[in-house]
Amino acid sequence: MSSSHRSDTSIILHALYNPHQPFSLTLFGETGESGSIPISGGTDSAPNHPFASSTEHLFALIQSSQNKEGRKQPVPSHGSCKIEFPTANGKIVASPEFASRYETTQKEPDSSGFFEVPVVVCQSEFLLYLPEGNASGSWIDGGSLRFWRGCTGLAREMVIRGRYLPSSGIYQNGGVCTRWKLIPSSYDEHRIDSLARAMPPIQQSFLRYAEGSKISGRKDSVILFIESIIARIIFLTTQTDPEDLISRFTPIERLKYSQELTALYYLQGYERHKMPITNPQITNGWKGKFDQWTDTENIDIPDDLPWTVVARIDEDIASSSSKNEKQPPEWVITFLVRSADHPDLLVPASRLGQGKKTPIPLPGDDELIKLLHDAAVKVQTTANLPKSEITFRTNFDPVIRIPESDLIRFLSHDVTRIREGGIEFICPDWWGRPLEPARIDLSFQRQQEKGFNSTVGLASLLHYDYRIAVGDDFIEPAAFRQMVEQQITTVRAGKRWVTIDRPALDLRIKAIEKQYKKHRASVAELLKMVARSESPDADLSINPGDDWTTDLIRGVREGWSHTNVQIPQTFNGILRPYQEIGVSFLLRCRSLGFGACLADDMGLGKTPQTIAYLLCAKENGGLSGPSLIICPTSIIGNWERELARFAPGLSCFVHHGSSRLKGKAYLEKARSYDLIITSYALIPRDMELLSGITYAVLILDEVQNVKNPQTKQFQAVRILEADHRIALTGTPVENHLTELWALMETINPGYLGSFAAFQKMYANPIEKGGAEEKAAELRRIIRPFLLRRVKTDKTVISDLPEKMEMEVYCTLTHEQAALYQSTVNDLARDLQSVAGIARKGRVLSALTRLKQICNYPDHGSVPAMEPLRSGKVQRLVEMLEEVRDEGDGAIIFTQYATFAKDLARTLHQSLEREVLLLTGSTPRMKREEMIARFAKPDGPRFFVISLRAGGTGLNLMQANHVFHIDRWWNPAVEDQATDRTYRIGQTKTVQVHMMITAGTLEEQIHEMIARKRTVADQVISAGENWLTELPNGELMDVLRLREQVFGDDI
Repeated sequence: MSSSHRSDTSIILHALYNPHQPFSLTLFGETGESGSIPISGGTDSAPNHPFASSTEHLFALIQSSQNKEGRKQPVPSHGSCKIEFPTANGKIVASPEFASRYETTQKEPDSSGFFEVPVVVCQSEFLLYLPEGNASGSWIDGGSLRFWRGCTGLAREMVIRGRYLPSSGIYQNGGVCTRWKLIPSSYDEHRIDSLARAMPPIQQSFLRYAEGSKISGRKDSVILFIESIIARIIFLTTQTDPEDLISRFTPIERLKYSQELTALYYLQGYERHKMPITNPQITNGWKGKFDQWTDTENIDIPDDLPWTVVARIDEDIASSSSKNEKQPPEWVITFLVRSADHPDLLVPASRLGQGKKTPIPLPGDDELIKLLHDAAVKVQTTANLPKSEITFRTNFDPVIRIPESDLIRFLSHDVTRIREGGIEFICPDWWGRPLEPARIDLSFQRQQEKGFNSTVGLASLLHYDYRIAVGDDFIEPAAFRQMVEQQITTVRAGKRWVTIDRPALDLRIKAIEKQYKKHRASVAELLKMVARSESPDADLSINPGDDWTTDLIRGVREGWSHTNVQIPQTFNGILRPYQEIGVSFLLRCRSLGFGACLADDMGLGKTPQTIAYLLCAKENGGLSGPSLIICPTSIIGNWERELARFAPGLSCFVHHGSSRLKGKAYLEKARSYDLIITSYALIPRDMELLSGITYAVLILDEVQNVKNPQTKQFQAVRILEADHRIALTGTPVENHLTELWALMETINPGYLGSFAAFQKMYANPIEKGGAEEKAAELRRIIRPFLLRRVKTDKTVISDLPEKMEMEVYCTLTHEQAALYQSTVNDLARDLQSVAGIARKGRVLSALTRLKQICNYPDHGSVPAMEPLRSGKVQRLVEMLEEVRDEGDGAIIFTQYATFAKDLARTLHQSLEREVLLLTGSTPRMKREEMIARFAKPDGPRFFVISLRAGGTGLNLMQANHVFHIDRWWNPAVEDQATDRTYRIGQTKTVQVHMMITAGTLEEQIHEMIARKRTVADQVISAGENWLTELPNGELMDVLRLREQVFGDDI
């Protein structure tokens, strides 16, 4: 549900009747407002109703509906009640009105169950004063409330027609009482039967289970309710002071007529107890005399006339079709005749007279004409229609015409008075229907006229218009404004009439017009509105008004429709089809003024796609100056090689090292080149120099290097000015969704709002609450700017071999186990005396030490390792010997640079092969030389790399085995490292070996990575410091040694 719909306070109001409490109604409500239920927890047998309104809300509604005469009504009581509701798959099925109001799917019930509901019990006369819910805006009539309204209307009519008499009854505990009894005519009996058959299922269930109720028949309940309303109407009409009545009798007379006086008090609504004399012979004798006096056979209450006139209003189709289409149609009140002997048959007045045959016997012509004429006059005068004269199509066929502009007022106010006057009135079938789901339809178009920003980009202004959509029909703004002015909820939409939640829609439109003034909104705002409008419970629909906005909206909903790109002949290579789509994506974003992120999986060729884009832009005259590439130091050389390979015609130079150009010399050289390549590390130091140029394109390779908004690199990157900004990454998010905010901020500043707002709206609900719909909305919001393809998708690339991942469980030696346990014991002791940041630091320090022990007991402190002192190193050597014997190559990743050096020396000795080593301290030229050697068919086959130094930007396809010696905190980082070998051009199956020390912290980390990988796939997110946040007991349980820890040397 959208926030606007969920935050309103209108409720779906329901009413239930318990015959055991004949003068009371039980009210409850449904609402979309969260946290509205005051009952905590429900009970074992009846859980809380999830949509129930609070009793406070119900009390406020009752107080706002006090009768207009200002009579003081009894204070309602409140509490809770178990009510049976339909269920589907064990969950409650909301009412149709709730589903319509909050635009949720109405499920088909498959069972039923009891739910605890907050209720308010009030006098049944409450319905005499309660306005129609659809007109008020504070509530909407539920089906059960509409049912009892109908019964109340019939009770009003019975009073007007005098169809009631006093009667007596017997209390359950003995004694006599008096009451008002309904005296229905034969036609009234027919109507009561129809009402009983139409009783809603929830009321039928309430009759069966209502506490103390012994009357379960539907018809009996309807009659008792009507009699209670009759009694309350009489009481409110004839109310007098009981002392005035008593003063008319002497004390002896009061004693003599005590039974009669008590009966009279009761009939006036003052007494609710039995007769004062409880002697059965006396009371029963009095009852017999009273019943004889009130026997209908002795009282002249004639049955209704054998014929009654019914009025009906319809659109005058014949008159409307003959008029100008711009003129509103007229509505006509016509009359029909009903026979008491055939209540189901209605004969239109147009079929009467002139000897016409009718299906029922009717009176003579003169009597019939007078009957119809009198009814027409009564309708006209009661409804106050002075401008609507009575005309006669025939002597038997009076009609009253009403302009459509007066129709809703007539139906809302006049029809009630007509019915109270004793004339049955049939309204159009659409009148009184439940609210229909309506949404606001916004249509956007680009306008290039005075006052509008005609530039391209996210800040470009668009014009919008709105209308109200109800299904496939629409309510235009002028008609809706008229609804607001007249405070009505029913209006013509197309060729039909609909009832909508006008107050809620009015508030929503005012909020839109306040936020987007003068019917203008930016392109960025449009894209976010489109993304949110795709949610199932959205109350907005967004539509294009021209071809330009059609393309924009499609970009959010489906992604860009990519056109064929003519790759320039200056590109020295052949792009795969999906790579051409990548180039098209970058060019499309450029043409719209949008920053772009190419987030393809590692190995899918983001670098050649970017180079092809630069050549296309240059050929089309779109590069106004030099472009700047910022990347990690480790892949500067890779960019040089790829540019020389694919685009030798693009001139470039590297801005790096101590001899790099400064000041004017840099600016002059930069302006004479197509590309400058520099590193993230240099950006803050050379910010003043680099910001002296507005670059044609700013390319941020491995953009995750500036994922932290607090770093100087992030701040510096945002300051740089460029005509187009492109981010390249294989992992848009490594740990937290806030990294996605940082990424978007570098290419489209301000698009995702402030950092705090993004956390509140998306990061927290998705990461902490698992909000799938929020995740889907966020994907739609970033879809126009982010293109991501993965190698495992065979629709992207079908000739890439499989990647096999396997866990290799190792054991600790006795020495390792002793060191591990000692470290755990020291941590347990220290945790008793530290807290806060100090505790977190102590835990992280211990975790690092434990992971190092799992690698080798003297981690990083010995010139040469002995494999037998470490179960993991011993197992690694064994597996690499097999790799060597098969003639394959391997990359060994570790996160510890010092351990990498020791391991490289040890492997060289054990394998008797050259082992290359790459760490963060390796000079750039040495790094490039080693990579080139490893790429040669006869070059070294083993490469030890520290994860952060060589996990990105390298092409190491000569290896088809990857070993992760120690596990990183982040699966995305490990995937990046693995993709040094698993990329386009690889012809062998890549085997990834995850080395895990069983029974230790490493096994726990492995389980954590598996969980994080699942969450990351949702919108690519995860947590990082989960262990430091565990209570001491849970933390020590994670770190403790398990049985499987010990190796063969124990």
